[in-house]
Amino acid sequence: EWIDGVPFSDRNAIHRAILDSGFDKVGIARNLVVSYFNQVYVHGFFHADMHGGNLFLMKNGDIGVVDFGIMGSIDKKTRIAITEIVIAFLDRDYRKVAQLHIDAGLVPANIDINEFVLSCRVIGELVVDKAVGQVSMAKLLENLLKMTRKYQMQTKPELLLLQKTMMLVEGIGMFLDKDLNIWDLAKPFVKEWAKSNIGFDAKIRDFVVEILG
Repeated sequence: EWIDGVPFSDRNAIHRAILDSGFDKVGIARNLVVSYFNQVYVHGFFHADMHGGNLFLMKNGDIGVVDFGIMGSIDKKTRIAITEIVIAFLDRDYRKVAQLHIDAGLVPANIDINEFVLSCRVIGELVVDKAVGQVSMAKLLENLLKMTRKYQMQTKPELLLLQKTMMLVEGIGMFLDKDLNIWDLAKPFVKEWAKSNIGFDAKIRDFVVEILG
């Protein structure tokens, strides 16, 4: 399929295209970020190389994506764990963050929980509720992955792809809208997804489906 658009790697051309067409660049930035959340959370299967050369601004304002040579997949259990961890960070409930890591097998079960809570707090206070432009979900994921390695846990390859792609998406989003706040976009999306996938009823439903094969 032929994609006819302006690559996001050509920033000057993107600026000209937005000015000439009258597109809302803030809206385009939001669409890019939300489309990534949809890939990860709704489908569990995401483009893992979303650099500017693989993304095109189409004539109608849509974002075209090419080159699916690197894809990432996140199973539902991992998506639920990540979502619960993100929500706990947003709520600044660092003890819950620590316990979720243990429950998900991301760190050893025999670690000192109080020490681990402090490690989570250090990471959370660096990135959550900071001034606009200083907030980075990619940085949060990077720090979490570094923390798990500190406790001699093997990092899952799919989480590395997730973090790398989040960084690319954040970078392009911030290029379009310097005031873009990934957390502001993540909060309603992640919490809405969680209602259908983390609640008691959803867990019972998934258990029954799993048992029935």
